[in-house]
Amino acid sequence: MNFELADYFKEKKQLIDSYLKECIPSENTDPEALFKSMHYSLLAPGKRIRPVLVLASANCLGMNEKEVLPIACALEMIHVFSLIHDDLPAMDDDDLRRNQPTNHKVFGEANAILAGDALLSHAFSVLTKLGE
Repeated sequence: MNFELADYFKEKKQLIDSYLKECIPSENTDPEALFKSMHYSLLAPGKRIRPVLVLASANCLGMNEKEVLPIACALEMIHVFSLIHDDLPAMDDDDLRRNQPTNHKVFGEANAILAGDALLSHAFSVLTKLGE
């Protein structure tokens, strides 16, 4: 059996990105600016290492990876929340994240704080989908 790690990551990243798009509220939801801010950071190109590791662990344990997809995506939401808050002026005051302007540079500091908080809260909502 020939296993290519890069191919595995690419395949699982596509699955995770697809699920993230499904489980986050639409950008057309009120308040629209908040959801655009959430989408901006959550759906930005990233490696998705944490959620891929969740799926790989499930595979190693003989579990159905689709059953743990909510856990993987909730973990990514929590990670992105931490990145948004870490980039804020009161913390690292970063201008760029993943080669694009940070959330607070695009949407303002207050909206970035709310977007991060909303992603953290929404992660727990996603976890309620376990077993569905």
